[in-house]
Amino acid sequence: MRSVTPSTTPSTPCPTPWTTLSTRSPTSSAVTAATAIRTATPAATTEATTTVASSVASSAADVALVTPLPPSPRGRYSRMAVRVRVLGDLAVDGEPIQSARVRCLLARLAVSPGEIVAEEALIEALWPGDPPRSARTALHTHVGALRDLLEPDRARRSDGSFLFRRQGGYLLELGDALDASLLRHNVTRAESARTHRPQSARDLLDEALALWTRPAFAEFGAEHWALAAAATAAEYALRAVTLRSEICLELGDAGSTVAPLEEALADHPYDERVAALLVEALHASGRKADALDAYQATRRRLVEDLGVEPGPSLRAAERAVLEDRRPRAATRPPPSQEPTSFVGRVEAEAELRRLLRDHRFVTVVGPGGVGKTRLAARVAAALAGDWGRTLTRIDLATVSGGGVMAAVVEGSGGELHPRIDPRELLTATAGREGRVILFDTCEHRADELRDVLDLLLEVPGITVLATSRRPIGHRAELCFELEPLSTDDATLLLLDRAGLEFDDETERKALGEICRRLDGLPLAIELAAGRLRTISPTQLSELLRRGTARLRGSDDRPLRHRSLHETIEWSYRLLDDDARCALRRLAVFRGRFTDQMALEVLEGLSDPAAVLAALVERSLVARVDGVTLELLDTVREFAWAKAGEVGEQAELGERHARWVAGAVVAHVGGGGTVDPDDLVAEIGPALDHLHDTDPGTELLVTGMLGLWWVETSKLAEGRARLEGSLAAIGDRDDLVVHLAEMLAGLLAWYHGDGHDAVRFLRRALVGLDPADDEVLAACGRAGLAFAEGKIDAAATLADRLLDPPPDPGHPLASLVWFSAANIALYAGRHADARERYRALERLAGRHDDAATVARARRFLAFATTLGGESERSWALAEHGLALASESGDLTGLAQAHAIVAHAALAAGDSEVAAVGVGSSLAAVLGNHDSFSLRLALPVAAVVALEQGRIETAIAVLGWLRHFLEDRGLFLVPEIQNDVDAALRRVGTTTSRVALTRGLARAAGLSLRDLVELVRES
Repeated sequence: MRSVTPSTTPSTPCPTPWTTLSTRSPTSSAVTAATAIRTATPAATTEATTTVASSVASSAADVALVTPLPPSPRGRYSRMAVRVRVLGDLAVDGEPIQSARVRCLLARLAVSPGEIVAEEALIEALWPGDPPRSARTALHTHVGALRDLLEPDRARRSDGSFLFRRQGGYLLELGDALDASLLRHNVTRAESARTHRPQSARDLLDEALALWTRPAFAEFGAEHWALAAAATAAEYALRAVTLRSEICLELGDAGSTVAPLEEALADHPYDERVAALLVEALHASGRKADALDAYQATRRRLVEDLGVEPGPSLRAAERAVLEDRRPRAATRPPPSQEPTSFVGRVEAEAELRRLLRDHRFVTVVGPGGVGKTRLAARVAAALAGDWGRTLTRIDLATVSGGGVMAAVVEGSGGELHPRIDPRELLTATAGREGRVILFDTCEHRADELRDVLDLLLEVPGITVLATSRRPIGHRAELCFELEPLSTDDATLLLLDRAGLEFDDETERKALGEICRRLDGLPLAIELAAGRLRTISPTQLSELLRRGTARLRGSDDRPLRHRSLHETIEWSYRLLDDDARCALRRLAVFRGRFTDQMALEVLEGLSDPAAVLAALVERSLVARVDGVTLELLDTVREFAWAKAGEVGEQAELGERHARWVAGAVVAHVGGGGTVDPDDLVAEIGPALDHLHDTDPGTELLVTGMLGLWWVETSKLAEGRARLEGSLAAIGDRDDLVVHLAEMLAGLLAWYHGDGHDAVRFLRRALVGLDPADDEVLAACGRAGLAFAEGKIDAAATLADRLLDPPPDPGHPLASLVWFSAANIALYAGRHADARERYRALERLAGRHDDAATVARARRFLAFATTLGGESERSWALAEHGLALASESGDLTGLAQAHAIVAHAALAAGDSEVAAVGVGSSLAAVLGNHDSFSLRLALPVAAVVALEQGRIETAIAVLGWLRHFLEDRGLFLVPEIQNDVDAALRRVGTTTSRVALTRGLARAAGLSLRDLVELVRES
């Protein structure tokens, strides 16, 4: 046997620097420059950056005409922001839902909360057996209306939504904001709290029962897709009644249970448990005769309707009445021996019990502080009691002397003897009457424990439960991975341990921030609870922003559990030098990262893949959804502090910045292995570092990210970064600077600032020598002509860009096609625009670029609508909206809804057009996409006129006119014609003076005021 003990070897610096990013041939100028950026001094990067700039600049200016890709918000809205009722009549925030189809949509999604419901299932629910031809478009319209109800202020929020588009369907995730979910959760929480905190359990059940109204899911409760969910809600309501009755009887409050039990028995006339509780409650209330009458009435129903006599529980209740004794007092469970209540692990406890009934050896695996010991001890004690076995608990953190084998024998009442076979001792002691053995803290004794398990599992009647930060590795082992608490459960634990309540909304939000900052780790939550007795949640949240090292517990805890850092230190000491070095390196990542990214930064270690796997196995690195990796914030903070102890922080920060820079440059140059989308959390810190140490490289990287800023709709951030980099570089005159100026013009245009777009494009062309790069100069001229509104000149230059067409392998080929298509659209050449959008779609499909495919489909639909093909444009617009919904991109949704509105208006359906405009403008409030505004507002004005809302139409037209003039923007000619026609129509019903004043007043409206005006009317 080999014993593994915590190492005391001091940390040592990482032995080998990171090396080149790409595995491709170094002949690529982008890869060469990327490598140079990682290794060169700031002064030495200029030549490399100029080289890579020239390799991509020939097509860069074309992107000045590209519509931005939408962002991908992944966060969530506050669970307290909306209250949805499906128990009884459907309602949102207490208001009934007027539209029957929106009610049906909500009900169909709410029967499967947190699950994807396919579009086909939703369509079948909304139009059973006979869906219309435009069912998908109508579905998307109803989804938009439901989103408006659920999230009326979602445009101001930045942390996600309740209703998600996922894999060909929709997912509704409301948490406890859905009354059916809150009912279920309160019942399970009450079941957990019943023994230790019966009064709190009763309060939870009272809240649950206050939610219960029949029938569940209202008029849809009898639909085949709602039957199971309605039955489940009714089952939990019945559990709430019976559990509350048991608790009240134990607390001596029988009177409050009679009426609910009578109502429950009326609904479930053959439920003997309910009947027995009613008999007991009536008896305890001093109503002996009524108790016996209740028993006889139930017995008659059972005999006459079912042909059976009452079971043991009901007969026992009758005997107690006849003998005038109180069975509840005799059978009341003993007080809990646990020092504190058990919060947030009801489902984990049930699952672990189930596993141990089928498997003799289970290991609870998870990071330090996640609550493995508490859960395992609770389950082991419960199962030992259920099975009539003896419980032996062995903490391997304290085992010494004879080791694990001696601890098992001694814990079972025996003693090791050199002349007696250990197997015989185990059989005679541990297996004598059956035993549940709990091994705690096994990660450092795994090898020795495996040998002991070989003997233990040969003894009949022994079940083994272990806790460890990594699997034990025994052939009979089944691992149960214990995850951190959800934010909701962590908040409940925090309040429970602090013994406090907070009604202030700001303080409640701070509680959630505390729990997220502490990664939902119960140990960290309990340590934080101690601080809440002296400072407010807001103050504690701010304190934790500066680190978690200040959180400490009492000295009566084991050393490894007295603080978060000591908990992680225990795991850190068990690592070898390579693994410690790897953990410190990985701490440079601010967010999630891929295996490829991890292996890049671990290059130079003896076996990076094996080291990474070891860190995952030891619960120091978490694998998310089986794809990406992350360090818990608490682990990252610890590892970064360790890097500081060995003097690595400055070097790692520099390497991180140059590695990110090299990854970006190599990707844009076509030779990279890491996509900027995977670097969202890394780019900001890297650019901040370069801004202070190497402005030249910062300018190159920021410029190379110019297209990415557009595609991810991070326009404001991109403009600030790029313009700040240009200011920091001063009057330098080279290709990198001129490329950056062109991209600054691009970002300004799509951020809705045509004046700055023209200014930066002119600067780029003044400094750019056509002899250096004629193609780049031509692209700049085309972009400037477009931004200045010289559409014919821009169209001529765009035609030249496609003669010949760009090489499909060129990294900017799709941007050239999209730019040329957009110019053709504005030039009124609809056929050319459609042909170019289709070419863009084919090109993007070859590269599996789903975002660009979706963008091409949206604009193909728009070009088809402008071309007068209403039937085809409707189908294309519907598909474009579906793609945008599936991706969840806010800008894509805003544009797609507006394009659907145009298609609907062209088809004569002003009702769908109005809903599409409303949905588009709601999304615009979240991203201020200027192109979406230019698409949606003209339709809003036309719809308002058709509905006779003249003042609304004037406000929309006035605001739009001021917006275009102020920003130096313009409309597609066909849309401008619609706007001019709308103004003429208004002029026929309104005096010139009133119209002039109305248009002028509209300029003073905020965008939110305008959107609310359009949507309210």
